Amino acid sequence: MLWKRLKGVPAIKRLVLIGFSGSGKTTVGKLLAQTTSLPLYSIDQMVEDKAGISIPEIFERYGEEYFRQLESGIIKEVVEKGEGIIDCGGGVVERESNMQLLKSFGEIVWLKCPLETLLSRLEKNDRPLLKNKDILYIQEFFGRREVLYQRYGDITVNSDRDLPRIIAELLEILNLD
Repeated sequence: MLWKRLKGVPAIKRLVLIGFSGSGKTTVGKLLAQTTSLPLYSIDQMVEDKAGISIPEIFERYGEEYFRQLESGIIKEVVEKGEGIIDCGGGVVERESNMQLLKSFGEIVWLKCPLETLLSRLEKNDRPLLKNKDILYIQEFFGRREVLYQRYGDITVNSDRDLPRIIAELLEILNLD
């Protein structure tokens, strides 16, 4: 879908990026933040900073539920900050309460990418929920999450292409082009 800049329509200053691991949320978020001068809140990085250890270590030592609790707390803090770009971890959609908070913050953009591309991007993967899993498990996991991304995404952007085209489309959506 093409989005046209409308005169008199204010630029969007609050954006949430969701998508499967490897869809480009962090890369796109960083470049979009640099381009727009909006602050970037990388939820996974903020969780690691708060915990003092990496996400794989959090999962190994304390489990997924502990990670999700930290993630939810960080989301609450970030939503109160005002404008910016939020780069979410792939599993944020697993908790409806997270998605309600993020929806209250701003437009939710699903960076959609085919599984084949994601698998090539995740070859050297340390994602705890995918590590050492067979392809059938990953396909089922991807399918379940894809339904949630589609449900919560206000806008869908194809992230299976070059970065400048993704950024150009997002700037148009933000009404900043």
